Amino acid sequence: MEELLRRKEVEKITALSCGTIYRLIKVEDFPKPIKMGGGSVRWHKKEIEVWIAERPRAGTKAN
Repeated sequence: MEELLRRKEVEKITALSCGTIYRLIKVEDFPKPIKMGGGSVRWHKKEIEVWIAERPRAGTKAN
């Protein structure tokens, strides 16, 4: 079973604020969360890891 991350965990490992995460989701540049019910959401850890790996590193040119 794949590990699911809470919003605070996603904020910590991406160094993004909650608002930034949801803005990126809106423009389809961040993985969408899974609705768990009761207003809570989770993200697949692997999807977040892939998203991080695909980001350009500082000092490098994006394609």
